Amino acid sequence: MDARGYGKTPRDATGYNTPDRAAKDASIVLNWLFRQNGVKTHFWGWSMGSMLGQLTTQKYPENIKSLILFGYPIRRGFKVPEDNKTDKPKRKQNTAKAAASDFITPGSISKKAIAEYVRHSLEADPIRADWNKTH
Repeated sequence: MDARGYGKTPRDATGYNTPDRAAKDASIVLNWLFRQNGVKTHFWGWSMGSMLGQLTTQKYPENIKSLILFGYPIRRGFKVPEDNKTDKPKRKQNTAKAAASDFITPGSISKKAIAEYVRHSLEADPIRADWNKTH
């Protein structure tokens, strides 16, 4: 699923995505999937997707059968500083290094899978999403 600001999903008027907006967007997709086949979804999250998957499940559990989290990008107990950005989003270009930055645990995923993820990420997400209110 494209989060706002990734791929072809349009940004909102602020230019930023927020965890609450991403969770709401995920719930819309989960609702659509349920209407298509009447089956709840096994929901997976990796890195930031783990945090968003957990938030989505907490706020919108109705169409989720199970939740599997493949690691968090921050350590347990870390306090994310409050951010309420009012400046213009940076809209930085995506890079192979940035796309592969989540894959830090040796042996957790094959080099071929990382290379394919990076290739698809650069193709779908030439500009990195800008996040706000991540606290």
